[in-house]
Amino acid sequence: MDKTASLKRLLNPKKIAVIGASKSKDKVGGIIFRRLLDSRRRLFPVNPKENAIEGHKVSPDIQSLPEDIDLAIITISAAAAVKSVEMCIEKQIPNYIIVAGGFGEVGENGKELQEKLTRLAKENHVNILGPNSLGIFLPDENIDTIFVEHGDKSLDRNGKVACIVQSGSVGVEALGYASNTGYGMRAFVGLGNKCDLDEIDFLKYFSRDNKTNCLGFYLENIEKGRQFLTSAKETTRKKPVVVLKA
Repeated sequence: MDKTASLKRLLNPKKIAVIGASKSKDKVGGIIFRRLLDSRRRLFPVNPKENAIEGHKVSPDIQSLPEDIDLAIITISAAAAVKSVEMCIEKQIPNYIIVAGGFGEVGENGKELQEKLTRLAKENHVNILGPNSLGIFLPDENIDTIFVEHGDKSLDRNGKVACIVQSGSVGVEALGYASNTGYGMRAFVGLGNKCDLDEIDFLKYFSRDNKTNCLGFYLENIEKGRQFLTSAKETTRKKPVVVLKA
């Protein structure tokens, strides 16, 4: 199924819920929430232990969120993240970024959790980025979910390159290099473990995106290789596609 149309609400959300948002500037949920304060989006922090964060009223649970959230960023641990997705689906939230590790990369228990996310995405027609994802960074929109240092303050805000990476560490290095050289970037997407959304989904999306004139990929595995190459061939009629396959 072509997810290009539905990805608009993930990459250009109007209302964002941050599950596990925190007052702490050291916790992942606190870092991501503060990064989003400049995004000009409506933010809805969720944490049963907080009342307010940076002037935003905190919902005690997912059930208390409004009905029309575009994107849920889930910053809590693996098992709790899966449960949160289930509850968010009941609220009809269509898009998810799961930051937590502890899934397919750590063993059988993690693999089972990841497979459950895959089923939830397929059965409920939602989009899940990750798990174990750095998330998204769109400089011109000030949408930034990357919780580690990545040179975002010195990056050119008016770039045209979409960078889609599977490895968080390689992605952060790429962003650091880009900022040091004054390079411009349209968008950064951290694929993570690809339980649902993969390189083909974002290849199709950015091939049709008027703000993008080049696509760059760092990939460690390509499960649907022939499909990826077919889509890339179509895209290169309009804009170049550069792939570094580890």
